[in-house]
Amino acid sequence: MAASPALACETEPSLVRLPGETAEALETRLEKTHEDQWVIRRYWRESYDYEHAPIVYIARVLVSDRSPTAPGEALIFPRAVVQPIYPIKGRLPTASKTLVQTNLSSCGAYGDGDAASAPVGEIVFVFEGLTKLAQRPNGIDSIRAADARTFELLDPLYQFGSAHPF
Repeated sequence: MAASPALACETEPSLVRLPGETAEALETRLEKTHEDQWVIRRYWRESYDYEHAPIVYIARVLVSDRSPTAPGEALIFPRAVVQPIYPIKGRLPTASKTLVQTNLSSCGAYGDGDAASAPVGEIVFVFEGLTKLAQRPNGIDSIRAADARTFELLDPLYQFGSAHPF
């Protein structure tokens, strides 16, 4: 049996303390750097998903199951049922879709994206038809509308937001 490949998270090296910099100032600078890196990673993920997914749409979370587990119980991964409400790219699916989280790693959650753990009523973007990978075994990714950064997603949300029950 062959060993499975190790997955490594891409992270920037830690910052070094500058001459005269206090420990608190270094911590503040580290936090800001990590926040900036998060935004950049999200932007590239969103751009990649939009470019490579043949179906992209706005959806609303109808059902959300983020059940906590008691100590000693098996981990229950979150899942959400979303209702497609507006097509951005490709055909709008006619049926609701269940999005699931399938695994956790030190790199983050695997599965169908952030919408799998979004609360009821939240607006999300769903990308279908992506290449199936260990991180995205169903070929689906999703992000919360509040986290969107690209004009390809923000323009439809702003343009059609007032005319639709978002």
